[in-house]
Amino acid sequence: MTWWESLVVELERFFRGAEVAAGVTVPYDQLPDPPTPEPPADTSLASLRPDLVPVFQNLEDRLSVTLAAVGWGLRRLETRRNDTRQGWLWGIGRLYKAPGRDGIVTDVKTARGPHGEGRAVDYAYVPYNPGTSPSEADLNTALASVAAETGLTWGGQFHLSSGDTDPAHWESA
Repeated sequence: MTWWESLVVELERFFRGAEVAAGVTVPYDQLPDPPTPEPPADTSLASLRPDLVPVFQNLEDRLSVTLAAVGWGLRRLETRRNDTRQGWLWGIGRLYKAPGRDGIVTDVKTARGPHGEGRAVDYAYVPYNPGTSPSEADLNTALASVAAETGLTWGGQFHLSSGDTDPAHWESA
């Protein structure tokens, strides 16, 4: 068991005790703040698997053009994750709450998932022109269209254990 996995077990015992064993969910607003500062995110495409760098560069090019047509812009949030970063994100909504996030953000506990393997990228979608309110329905239609064209898996088309989708997430097989 890694040091991070040991920490997670101890945090589960400390914060949730018998509630975890009983399967009781603590409301998000009643969870404590995270135990440590947020580990830094890697945003470089160069940190991805080398064969996937051009795939994700092509994705960004397609998304930029497609989203601009419906009033949205694109910002890369995160690429490869280490165990510390992945474990910290996994704890959000389970063990603690985090500023700017609402609920469970990932189902993967260690860096053995798509981000850790260098085959996933998360993006933020922002209005192309500040102060405007473009259609979220148009945004989702555009994202689904790009997913179909590129063959990449888009997180807006699958559900986390919480039942929420993860529209920021894109991954390759």
